[in-house]
Amino acid sequence: RVLDAALGLIVGGGIASFSVDAVARESGVAKTTIYRHWESGNHLMIEALDSMIAPFPTPNTGDLRSDLRVFFEEVIPVINDPGTAGLLLDILRLALDDPEVERIHTAIMDERKVPVTTVIDLAKGRGDVGPDVPSSIAVEIIEGTLFARRFMQNETIDNDAIDEIIALAVLALENWPKPDS
Repeated sequence: RVLDAALGLIVGGGIASFSVDAVARESGVAKTTIYRHWESGNHLMIEALDSMIAPFPTPNTGDLRSDLRVFFEEVIPVINDPGTAGLLLDILRLALDDPEVERIHTAIMDERKVPVTTVIDLAKGRGDVGPDVPSSIAVEIIEGTLFARRFMQNETIDNDAIDEIIALAVLALENWPKPDS
């Protein structure tokens, strides 16, 4: 109940809405009981944030454009949600000063990269993109515009934006320069 209440507060109102007092009210569990199970409110918040790390599915349609489209259709509703966007920015801000929150931020970002990295690796295997395309940079090309639009320009992502991002990413990856030998 305590973790559910903590997570509900964080998701519902961002990290600013989290406190042990609020968790105790929401869960119906006494603060003394909470402190017997968690060393501090920060530890409880970290555990609640840690429970949010969930994988996105990895598409494998046999085509790079289709795989990216399927991936974006899963990710965009999450990123467009104002509460989730605010929470991600809260986590990033806290990660600058708190090593435990930084660990969670890194885990969230690492988990988020897995499907796109796999999509790129599958495209390499099919010959859709050259084998010399660095997967980590390909992920940045694919997701960079998405995150810039959402978090730097505060725009929601629509189907037209998805089409533009996919077209540009595929063009860049298909024409990746080969290093001189």
